[in-house]
Amino acid sequence: MKIRMIVWKIIASGKPADTNIDTIRKILILNALLLPGLLFSLTFGIHALIMGNTVLGMADISVFLFQLWLYLFMRNADNLEMPISLAVNALLLFFLVIASQGGTENSAVLWILLFPTAAVFLMGTRKGLTLSLVMLLGVLAVFSLGGKVFVQAIYTGTFKIRVIAVYSVVTLLAVIAEELRGRIHDNLVRSNKEKEQAIEKLNRSIEEIKTLQGIIPICLHCKKIRDDEGFWQAVEEYVQYRTEAQFSHALCPDCAKEFYPEFVEEPATYK
Repeated sequence: MKIRMIVWKIIASGKPADTNIDTIRKILILNALLLPGLLFSLTFGIHALIMGNTVLGMADISVFLFQLWLYLFMRNADNLEMPISLAVNALLLFFLVIASQGGTENSAVLWILLFPTAAVFLMGTRKGLTLSLVMLLGVLAVFSLGGKVFVQAIYTGTFKIRVIAVYSVVTLLAVIAEELRGRIHDNLVRSNKEKEQAIEKLNRSIEEIKTLQGIIPICLHCKKIRDDEGFWQAVEEYVQYRTEAQFSHALCPDCAKEFYPEFVEEPATYK
């Protein structure tokens, strides 16, 4: 149990377990990128420097330091909007840099396939999709500038098509998954709200029922009812105040005969 608590504090950036579920979701996604990224960026950076690729090595080491700072910053941040925005934009730039350098056997560009999922899940459909399209345009620029300017990597035509195709599919799947998650979340919120309203209405009905239980003092002659504060009210006032019932006035046959005999037709008698 103690180990589980330590692991939770690490992957949840020290946030308590009762933190808002959407906040925890974003923290876990971000740390799923940061924590392995700390190990990989440091390892790849050292390897690149040893192999003589100074640009890629410095890029990896810079990302390692940035990720470490971002993880520590997120532990104390009350609002995740800023660290998430920094992380996603830094990820975009980093992936473009390593794509332009190629890495071992030009495989570094494959890291861009992670970007749409991270961007859409962390920043929402609109912003995430926009940044994913920016990344795609950046990769297309890298592909077209192969061997020129600061772009060292040269990719084959077939490889370019495959990367773009897979990237597009991943982007589409990420958008669909986020849209479904959003709709499920909205439905749950609406369902919980309706449930709360139903419970409130039920509690109110129970209170009204309790109000009309027990011994009710009623006048022997005028039929007024005495309330809890000692005031006398007509029966209809007493009931309407405590329930949702409404009264309409009419005459029963007996009262009609007694008070308005001239308007009551006597039934015909036959001999």
